[in-house]
Amino acid sequence: MRRKFLARSLRRIGHALGLGILAIGLLGAAGNVAAAAVCCVAKRLRSVFNQILVCNLAIHTLYVFAAIAIQAYKELGGETFTLVFCNFLYAFKPMLMHSSTCLTVLMARERHKVSRRWSLRASHTWAQGFTTQGR
Repeated sequence: MRRKFLARSLRRIGHALGLGILAIGLLGAAGNVAAAAVCCVAKRLRSVFNQILVCNLAIHTLYVFAAIAIQAYKELGGETFTLVFCNFLYAFKPMLMHSSTCLTVLMARERHKVSRRWSLRASHTWAQGFTTQGR
């Protein structure tokens, strides 16, 4: 009797946790879509860095939806889900993870280029000010 109650309670907690994670995932995906829309619409935000950021947001949104689909596969099962999971979703998540890593490295490179350009410009300005003061 006690084991059945414990098993039933754990199952309910698992379902509640799954629904909470689903809600957080959907909220994150909606935030990604909103941020991508803002970066695409505003003319001031059209830079190489923001275009890479929009691509990364799209990949993360697809990753969230793939994770939700895999969780639905685990809960619901079925022959259609088995075909989709085996032929598409199983390879899709690692591909998205790899793409996200590559885009993050590309974003870091763009940041480095900008900071280097700024530091060179700042050191050049400082050096000019130093030589004119010495005259």
